[in-house]
Amino acid sequence: MGIALYLEKLLKNAGIPTYLTRSKDEFVYLENRTNFANQKNGFVFVSLHANSVLNHRPSAEGIETFLLSSKYIGASARDVADRENRASRAHPEVDTDLALIIADLEESANIKYSFDFADIIQKKLVEYLKLENRGIKQAPFVVLKGANMAAVIVEVGFISNPKEEKLLKTNKFRENAAQALFEAIKYYVENTPDNGE
Repeated sequence: MGIALYLEKLLKNAGIPTYLTRSKDEFVYLENRTNFANQKNGFVFVSLHANSVLNHRPSAEGIETFLLSSKYIGASARDVADRENRASRAHPEVDTDLALIIADLEESANIKYSFDFADIIQKKLVEYLKLENRGIKQAPFVVLKGANMAAVIVEVGFISNPKEEKLLKTNKFRENAAQALFEAIKYYVENTPDNGE
């Protein structure tokens, strides 16, 4: 939450409209986060997380950025997607074939923008935080599905790694992460005039 609050301040000070899906440590369903971004007509959607590994490998480290795909692309993509998607709830409604086709077309149009956005974010975070570059990966994340804009999940370090867990708790690390994200978002917003619209 700390990184998001620092980032919000930087973006608002730069005149970039900014909305948080939550402003305190509370649970919000994944689908509601995406719907909120769509209702606000967001230009980008960034879901911030601290990574962890299920088998408690303390040696896992670094930064990785994810975008939507129907397949798992990249090492660890399945583990991260499975963990993140647990916060989803089942959709009671059944989409029609036409709605599914339209959604697929919209999402595929946003994949290129999401990849470009993820690339900028990943480079800036690695530059600022000096952590291992775990790369850009793709997976079927619920929180990214249906986003009408460039949408990414950013895993900023591992809470299962003792060294990175300590870093994640420091204001300096959070401020640096927010600064890197701010620069990435600002660059993307200024250099992507239509974002697929």
